[in-house]
Amino acid sequence: METEKISDQNQRHIRAVGEEQERVKELLRRGAVRHYFLGPESIWTREGFGIVVGGILAIVFGGFIFPRLFLFSSNNEVLKIVCWIMAAAGVVIAGKGLHEMHRESKLESKPVPDSVHDEILAHDLSCLKRISREMLEERIPELGNGDLFDAMEMIMVKGPRDYSSNVNLPLSWKLGDDGKLRYSNFSAMTLYFGKETLYI
Repeated sequence: METEKISDQNQRHIRAVGEEQERVKELLRRGAVRHYFLGPESIWTREGFGIVVGGILAIVFGGFIFPRLFLFSSNNEVLKIVCWIMAAAGVVIAGKGLHEMHRESKLESKPVPDSVHDEILAHDLSCLKRISREMLEERIPELGNGDLFDAMEMIMVKGPRDYSSNVNLPLSWKLGDDGKLRYSNFSAMTLYFGKETLYI
């Protein structure tokens, strides 16, 4: 009994680790697609610049805005100390951000090759095919038999899409080194041709 409990916990742990690794891989794939279409990041679009902006905001609010708002009508010592701490933290954060920007400026950014984009696209399309089949099995239970699916011809039609709710990338086009035109966002429609019925 105790062994089954430990085995079940191990299975859940392995499953959770696998799901987390898949999420990390998905983030890396999305980042690669973004860099493929928009090019390598500059120091102004990386994390260091965001840290600098956060530090500057802390300095501005702690050193100027909050003292004018709160200490104009009150001479509270605690508020003064809080404002000074906030401004000092902003200086430290901005310094850390500048150091990070300097480090990031030395990193070499290479463009993402066409082959990486095509590999990610093939992965996305295979996932969409699997999802479409699962949706069809769920909505039309009589097709649950695998033989019916195998007998049907399946065609996926895809094309560029101006907006997609699950991406933060505008529709971008790029002509690859191989002469093929690629686009960043797409819609897909899967067609299953049965003997008498077309499933979309």
